[in-house]
Amino acid sequence: MDRSPNLVAPLLLACALVPVACGESKAGPGGGFSGVYTSVDEDAIALEFQPDGTVFSRMGGEQSPPGTFTLDGEKVVVDFNGQRMTFVRDGDCIEDAQRVFGKLCKGGKAGAVRNVSTRDLSSMRSGTWVAANADGEFEIEFQAGEKLRFTFAPAAGNPGDNEPQAMEGTYVVKGDTLYVDLADGTPVVLQFVNDSYESTAFGLPMKFVRP
Repeated sequence: MDRSPNLVAPLLLACALVPVACGESKAGPGGGFSGVYTSVDEDAIALEFQPDGTVFSRMGGEQSPPGTFTLDGEKVVVDFNGQRMTFVRDGDCIEDAQRVFGKLCKGGKAGAVRNVSTRDLSSMRSGTWVAANADGEFEIEFQAGEKLRFTFAPAAGNPGDNEPQAMEGTYVVKGDTLYVDLADGTPVVLQFVNDSYESTAFGLPMKFVRP
């Protein structure tokens, strides 16, 4: 399955380049994060972060009016005229959680080659991780051989069968993201950020943490 960035990225950048159509944005605190991050797939696409919380997008020879960005741990949350994107930092590279822009690095493709990762996640693929939302409690138990066991315990009062349901699954590691296939064919995407696995696989945001 092709999970590479698609044509949505240029469309979002085009929105950023037309403030009359999309509204204006104001700068916010940048937390000391700055630099020019260029797409490893398309040299014409880049984001320039400034220390004051201002961010510009570049597409070819065009530069957008300023947007804003804020930091949330390893996350960089970018806002261009109401178009919000979340990127995860790894050394001198960032990658968006929505897989629209893909990976951008200082120095583009060459920068990606020499980047020193700050995220060794091998130890995070073990043990049990738990998340809860209005539907109930979800549990992931990592097993050997890139396998896991997924358990769902419905919340009390939910209609239907309230017995816990368990299912086996396998996963593939792509950077800081796990692509899980459960036994019934359900795909689950788990992204590791800020010491937890985040997912929206079942319609509601979930954060899996070690109990």
